[in-house]
Amino acid sequence: MVVSTLLEKELLQVSSAIKTAGNHKRKTKKTAKKRTNKKRWVTRTAERTLSTGKAKSKLERDMEVMGANFVAFFSIGVLIQFLMAESFKKQANSLLLAFAIARTLAITGITLPEEEEEVALGK
Repeated sequence: MVVSTLLEKELLQVSSAIKTAGNHKRKTKKTAKKRTNKKRWVTRTAERTLSTGKAKSKLERDMEVMGANFVAFFSIGVLIQFLMAESFKKQANSLLLAFAIARTLAITGITLPEEEEEVALGK
């Protein structure tokens, strides 16, 4: 009777040890799966935000800054030329044209060589 009770206790301890070992293995497997899923989620989210335009790459941000700077300098040049103009009507048309060119170039991120800038400014 005493022997059977001791054996039962021993068996219970062994079985509980096996269960906890199994649980540990399952738990590490679960965390690994969660980790993988999280990586997938981060990747999918990044792709989604790039496609919707919420998040922009460094290159896109730099292009916008360059475009904004170009428009600012181009606009200042046009304004100076406008103030120095002899005929208002001729200059107003070239001003509209210059702003249209500046806006288009700012959107595309292209800068003009100096000769083409002078032509666009009507010099």
